[in-house]
Amino acid sequence: MMPTVRAWICCGLAFVAVVLPRESPQAEARPLHQKVWYDVYPGRRTTLEKCAICHFGERKSAWNDYGKAIKAALVVQKVTDEDAIRAALIQAEDKLPPSN
Repeated sequence: MMPTVRAWICCGLAFVAVVLPRESPQAEARPLHQKVWYDVYPGRRTTLEKCAICHFGERKSAWNDYGKAIKAALVVQKVTDEDAIRAALIQAEDKLPPSN
């Protein structure tokens, strides 16, 4: 293969590796966290669905006060213990946005 063709292929692969993950659909709340949230607040299906319960805006890194309180209560990321998630939700309850 000619060096320029090889270079173009490498550049194309690098482009795909960098751009495609950024173009994925908006993420939802972690499935387990969302499940536990609906268990704790069974009648609270409002406009605060999915990410908007803990986040604001389009970026996943933009946490609202409730999300920050949950994150602080969980201490570590990627918690899979339902009881720990439930306790964090209850601990952060005073920061929960009002339902619509």
